Amino acid sequence: MPEPSTSETPRHRRPTVVFVDHCARDSGAELTLLALARSMHRYRPVVLLGENGPLVGRLAEAGVDTRVVPLPDRTRDASRNAVGSLALLPAQVLDVVRYAWVLRREIRWERPVLVHTHSMKSHVFGGLAAWLARRPRLLHVHDRISTVFMSAAGVQLMRLVLRVLATGVVTNSGATEATVPARVRGRRPSLVLPSPVTDPGVTAEQTRAAADGLTFVMVGRITPWKGQDLVLRGFAQAFGAGSAGERHRLLIVGAPQFGEDDYLAELKDLVGELGLGARVDFTGHVLDVYGLLCTAQVLVHGSVIPEPFGMVVAQGLAAGLAVVASGEGGPAEMITSGADGLLFQPRNVDSLAESLQLVAADDALRRRLAARAPHTASAFLEEPVTARLEEFYDAVLAARR
Repeated sequence: MPEPSTSETPRHRRPTVVFVDHCARDSGAELTLLALARSMHRYRPVVLLGENGPLVGRLAEAGVDTRVVPLPDRTRDASRNAVGSLALLPAQVLDVVRYAWVLRREIRWERPVLVHTHSMKSHVFGGLAAWLARRPRLLHVHDRISTVFMSAAGVQLMRLVLRVLATGVVTNSGATEATVPARVRGRRPSLVLPSPVTDPGVTAEQTRAAADGLTFVMVGRITPWKGQDLVLRGFAQAFGAGSAGERHRLLIVGAPQFGEDDYLAELKDLVGELGLGARVDFTGHVLDVYGLLCTAQVLVHGSVIPEPFGMVVAQGLAAGLAVVASGEGGPAEMITSGADGLLFQPRNVDSLAESLQLVAADDALRRRLAARAPHTASAFLEEPVTARLEEFYDAVLAARR
């Protein structure tokens, strides 16, 4: 490996932070990593990924130094619940140790002031690699450390990793922070940092009259915990055939991942069973989320377990839509119900249907919510969120001097 150049550009005189993630797909944590890395001003980001994928190209387009350090498939693609499988554990432990040793070389080459890990798996191998390289370790927790999201063995592993390897901790909401062990929160620098969203530049047009039919949109990975089936049932109950809202339509945006195609097929069958017919469209994955949001009037969020943050809720607010969201987790921290959105009782079809009917029938309410939404979302935009993170880097490093 060649020696570093002695004629560094001003950009390379910024202190380096190495980001580590096992995944390069279009998921919430990875989109957060992208937004933070491309918005940094005072630190130089270098990204190490365990696979090739869409994130690599996006980082390159943003001018972020990125390298793929391939992680063995059996470990990279193992589900969170596989942590509890004793049959898989020995092979994965060996993979992690070997991979951490490889990452240690990459980290030492970059000479970062700290290492910032962005996924549950990267907390383990990235945290270990940074420890071996004697660099501070910032673990960014994007999912609640709960048996709702992972196996009991996985929960115990994450708690151990946080206690042993974390120099500091970042969480995306108070709901996520509450699942971090108290002894970690009390003894390590910690920051609740919302997942950043891009400034849409324009907001949705909210002038269409309810009589013309509204477009409701739900965005998210097609998976049972996101609650697409709940939203379909709530929409059918609120705007069934023969009702005043039968002109309204619903867009289901997103695609299944990780072997969840059967659930998508079930949803399409459910549309027929509910008599919604051509009023529901499945768009698949959409790259230009804001372009699609600006064709709608109402964003619906329906997660049936507490959302760690709810990036799509923040995007809907930023785009100037009236947002109807489940009243727990991250969305409940963002929205003041009746002021900048509506919160319904989680997992309750009746409560969801009532909220949908209210926002459809009351034009003044819908427009008031939509007008207030971008102001609320301003706290979640890339620039201010990244500035807060860089200030936290300063504090973590200062505490170690």
